[in-house]
Amino acid sequence: MKQQVNRRTLLRGMAALAASAMTTAPALAQDAYPARPVKLIVPFPPGSATDAVGRLIGDRLARNLGRPFVIENRPGAGGNIGSRMIATAAPDGYTIGLGVFGVHAINPHLFKNMPFDSIKDFQPIGMLATAIQVLVVNPKVPVNSVQELIAYARARPGELNFASPGNGSTGQLAASLLESSAGIKFTNVPFIGAAQARTSLLAGDTHVTFELVTTAAPHVSAGALKALAVTGAERSPALANLPTMREAGIKDFEVTTWFSLVGPVGMPEAVVSLLNGAANDILAQADVRKALNDLGTTPSPGTPAQLRERMERDRATWGEVIRKAGTKLD
Repeated sequence: MKQQVNRRTLLRGMAALAASAMTTAPALAQDAYPARPVKLIVPFPPGSATDAVGRLIGDRLARNLGRPFVIENRPGAGGNIGSRMIATAAPDGYTIGLGVFGVHAINPHLFKNMPFDSIKDFQPIGMLATAIQVLVVNPKVPVNSVQELIAYARARPGELNFASPGNGSTGQLAASLLESSAGIKFTNVPFIGAAQARTSLLAGDTHVTFELVTTAAPHVSAGALKALAVTGAERSPALANLPTMREAGIKDFEVTTWFSLVGPVGMPEAVVSLLNGAANDILAQADVRKALNDLGTTPSPGTPAQLRERMERDRATWGEVIRKAGTKLD
């Protein structure tokens, strides 16, 4: 009898141990993340600003978490091709990517058939960096402030040529916002990129544009361009004496682009939290902050909830701007 009791006790103990192992296995698997290399999709080509941010953050995530974060560039359709790969990946944390302002806030209003919902199909992980632009004119345009530009443009509707980096670009949409806010009209001259637009402005073939602060600042310092105001909520350290568009009298004017980390919806909360914490730690490092500043961006750590709120707000705000402007892709 005693032997039978001991045998029953042993079986109960083994069953309890097995149940305990089954209960803790998922937690142990999560604790081990990442157990293999992570794919980090960049929905723009090598050499782009998005690519530079992605490679910087991917390299530091690999150092912090002990596994490679392999960059995979998947450009095309304004970022939609690579972003679709992020949205449709297995939600296990081993495929994440760069979420950018254009894809999540602008593209839904420009593309008739989006391959995903730019908010519902993504898990926000965290903001990485923001970037602002500066309103610049060719020195031959006889204005020295935003209000002088507005008065000049009102007196000459359509005569000022706007050097656009392309229809649907942030620069072109910033111009549309200025036109609707101030009741003026530029003639949009689209180019295939910011570099070509800048060359045209420097040559005097066009008159005005919105340009990234870092790429415009050297030309402003050299007197080749005149800067009127920056588009951010705050002034830029690179052009500290320059007012914001709001300070210059354009109420509610803010154009701030951003770069973030996103994944497919359904990712484990523990993985999202781990990646968010690691990214925020990286953004606090002095050399990373300098590298991002050199790219024309400002480190902007935050929570997944804050990123989702930004995505929703910007998509709604820019949808209205695009609707009023009648902006369409070529």
